[in-house]
Amino acid sequence: MPTEERVTIIISDPRLDRMLTPLVFAMNAASAGMEVDILFTNWAVMALKRGEAEKLKISNEYAGAEAWLRKRVEKAGFALDLREIIKQMKATGKINLYSCALAAKIWGVSGEDLIPEAELMGPATFLLEHVSRAKINLTF
Repeated sequence: MPTEERVTIIISDPRLDRMLTPLVFAMNAASAGMEVDILFTNWAVMALKRGEAEKLKISNEYAGAEAWLRKRVEKAGFALDLREIIKQMKATGKINLYSCALAAKIWGVSGEDLIPEAELMGPATFLLEHVSRAKINLTF
C-alpha cells in the first residue's frame, strides 16, 4: 500500500523528445515536495552512460524540426540538453536516477560507465523498494 509522497517513473524510450515529458513531470513533482525515483530501462539506459546523453536525438519523424523544438522548449524555460536537465534534477535533492541493471548488462553498460548522478538498480529492487511505496507510478 503506497504510504509516501513519492513518484516513480520508468523510461524506456531513448529519444530525446520522448524523454521530455517524464523529466518535466519529475521536476514538477520534486517542486511540489515529492520524492521521485526514475528507472531508465531498455535503450534508455544510454541516457545515463557517460558521453552518450549528448548523442541522443529526437524521434525520426520530427528530425527536421529539432532546431524549432529546441527554441520552443527553451522559450518555455526548459533546456533541451539532457545533461543539463539531469544536473538540475539532481540539484533538487528530490530526484534519484537509476539505470536498470539488467538492461545495462544487455547493452554493455557497467556502473563505472554511468554518469555520476546515476546508479545501477535491479528491476526487482526498483519494484519492491520504490514502486510499491509510491503514490504515483508512471511509465514512458
